Amino acid sequence: MEKAQQGFQAALQLKQQGNDHYKAGELREALRAYHQGHLHLKSLNLGFSPASLFGAADPGTAVPAELTQAINKLLVDLKNNMAAIFLKQKKFERCEALATEVIQLDATNHKSLLRRAKCRLLQNRLAAAERDVKQALTSYPKDAELLRLQAAIDKKQAALDKKQTDDLKGWADRL
Repeated sequence: MEKAQQGFQAALQLKQQGNDHYKAGELREALRAYHQGHLHLKSLNLGFSPASLFGAADPGTAVPAELTQAINKLLVDLKNNMAAIFLKQKKFERCEALATEVIQLDATNHKSLLRRAKCRLLQNRLAAAERDVKQALTSYPKDAELLRLQAAIDKKQAALDKKQTDDLKGWADRL
């Protein structure tokens, strides 16, 4: 339990350092701090102990539920922050992968749905982007950023539809 508390505190400090770097525009340093915090939390192996392999509980490694919840929330925050950096760096696949990990933990996570939708929009994967926006809008129906993103998707889809229509005009005459 003490190891979990120490790991949590170290990750929390790294998150704060990452936030400070992010605000200063130092994305590499922010990413490094967030990633180190993420590694601290992952190294805790919550819920696993060698004794658990044989069906025995090890009371020395038991982590209170409230600490486990705090660790999981911090893990989500760190992944969201790393995804934000990857989005800024236009590393869409990495951003999308992290956002997807968060969404698997919390299907209504606003930030992850928004970031994944932005990645998908910027990659012209409009149907996938729209699914994410619609999913987020069910929980946050009046969110201005989501509504702007939906409008951008609609606009891009209309432009693609128009281009397709224009490309197909007179196709029979060209035969």
